[in-house]
Amino acid sequence: MGQFDNKSGTGYLEHSEHQGGKEERAELPTSIALSATVEGSETLYRVVKRSRPDCITKNKEISPALFKDLGGNSVDRDGGREEAEAIRFITEVTFLKRAKAIASLSAGSCFNVGARVEAAPSINNPFHANIMLDEDEKKEHIQALQLADSCKIVYFNDNVEWLG
Repeated sequence: MGQFDNKSGTGYLEHSEHQGGKEERAELPTSIALSATVEGSETLYRVVKRSRPDCITKNKEISPALFKDLGGNSVDRDGGREEAEAIRFITEVTFLKRAKAIASLSAGSCFNVGARVEAAPSINNPFHANIMLDEDEKKEHIQALQLADSCKIVYFNDNVEWLG
């Protein structure tokens, strides 16, 4: 389980994965002061799950499929962290062995195409947010294309096998 105090921005997460009888426990940063409003200057990180090979092209570029989730596209805000720390949190705390790749983009690039970015912190992930595309299918498709073009892959794990 784990504990997180939204007021103080401190806490920890625990994982019940046992390796040799040893429980892993990942610490959250000691102070998290994220605004409820996502700023255009923030970097967002979107995970490519091992179950979604359609989200990366043969040339290892992001495809628009990465932004086609119903109900919003989950991302992590940088939260003032260095990129390496954001990647570590995603790969070791929130997604564990399911992250094949991670793409980054600026919140500003979302705003530039008419998408909304809504902060959606949770007990397990205070950095969580959602990119919301237009409800009109044609506009949504164009937004997904534009967002894919604005992404760069910042993490790719050849050791994680694609599923499906």
